[in-house]
Amino acid sequence: MPDPILPRRNGIGGREGAKQSFLAAMSHELRTPLNAVIGFAEIMDGQVLGPIEIPQYRQYVRDILESGRHLLRIIEGVLDISNAEAGELVLNKREIELRGLIGRARARR
Repeated sequence: MPDPILPRRNGIGGREGAKQSFLAAMSHELRTPLNAVIGFAEIMDGQVLGPIEIPQYRQYVRDILESGRHLLRIIEGVLDISNAEAGELVLNKREIELRGLIGRARARR
């Protein structure tokens, strides 16, 4: 659990400090169980402990896995925005292959 004094120590006070504290708590409280759900869904999807013989159940597992990963991306996006607003966002600069990126974006539509 985040230290409620930490925002004051870092010079962040008032609403921004409360927001940072809330988002830090949200990060831990949501991501920890969500990672467990994703992990268990990956085990089930890989049928590590044995086959899932009912096709509908296999689809349920894939839906849970996809939804969990989607929710995790949303949470991480919210935290990235918060870090950017606080001036704490770390950018990882690297070269990308633009045509491939555009092709993947078009394929998602």
